Amino acid sequence: MTLEVFDDHPCELGEGPVWDAATGQLLWLDILRAQVHRRAVDGSGPRITETVDHAIGCLALRTDGSWLVGDARGAALRVGDAPAQLIASIAHLEGGEPSTPLRSNDGGVDPVGRFWFGTIAWDLSPGVAALYRMDDPPTGPVTRVLTGVSISNGIGWAPDGATMYYVDSPTGRIDRFRYDVATGDATDRRPLATIASAAGVPDGLAVDRDGAVWVALFGGSAVHRYLPDGRLDRIVDVPTPNVTSCAFVGDDLGRLAITTAAVELSDPGPLAGATYLLDVDVPGLPVPLVAA
Repeated sequence: MTLEVFDDHPCELGEGPVWDAATGQLLWLDILRAQVHRRAVDGSGPRITETVDHAIGCLALRTDGSWLVGDARGAALRVGDAPAQLIASIAHLEGGEPSTPLRSNDGGVDPVGRFWFGTIAWDLSPGVAALYRMDDPPTGPVTRVLTGVSISNGIGWAPDGATMYYVDSPTGRIDRFRYDVATGDATDRRPLATIASAAGVPDGLAVDRDGAVWVALFGGSAVHRYLPDGRLDRIVDVPTPNVTSCAFVGDDLGRLAITTAAVELSDPGPLAGATYLLDVDVPGLPVPLVAA
């Protein structure tokens, strides 16, 4: 497997990589700068950067090319070049303005197109965040699935859809749930893998066609691949400490895009915040589009 620098732009908090098969582009975020970057994965064009109105934690593509996003306000819909319109505020979802300010963080799309997104406190207060599921997005109800979350991060599904993987970063774990694709219910939470603190903090994740989970390790300079039984299968070294997320890209989903961050580094170095591509021997799972 060969790791290469895909884009050397230094993101403050690079996150949320998304493969856009329709355009052949990778989209990724710089949360704290409220930026969305995009670039063809074949390197045929320059990076295009758009600054949006609010810090953006996750982005999902819809079948009509519009976006569902989790941003500083909650869940929002972006159509064309217009500003994203809020459809479910954090205050509404929390039943009132939270005493600790929150923003949206990582998210994902389940096998039938439901939009999932989590939250995080701006000051990283523990236990005040949550994980939400939006049925029939963007008009359907939003259900708070988990409470007592600290830093809601990576989420993904097994190839058969019967298992959901999830990271609340300070737990140091990748957890798995039994998942009912028909209802969106996630039950029977239990650890898949526990990661030693010295190895870094689990962050974003992606699932491949063998059902293995690739997880980015913030502060760990690495991505780990865990088999469905929880065994660590391989470690991919990344030449900067704060590795934040990953997603499978390319026509055959045979490459792994890896985002990183320069935030919290006193001496970030030239590759902090860069975005990488890794050739892999097991391709990823296609992420469903959200129906428009």
